[in-house]
Amino acid sequence: MNKTTRKSDQFPLRLPDGLRDRLRAAAEENRRSMNAEIVVHLERAVGNTPEKMEGDARS
Repeated sequence: MNKTTRKSDQFPLRLPDGLRDRLRAAAEENRRSMNAEIVVHLERAVGNTPEKMEGDARS
């Protein structure tokens, strides 16, 4: 996975009520920043992780 830095692309994001709290809890549970947690979920959703690509290959 590519690292994000302060120079990485930035994107303002509006979240539905309650989603920020759920993301914060997931980030704490996974010992990640909220940004890293969001990036992990987005990468999985668009298929840019080895786990997702392996799952797609088996389908």
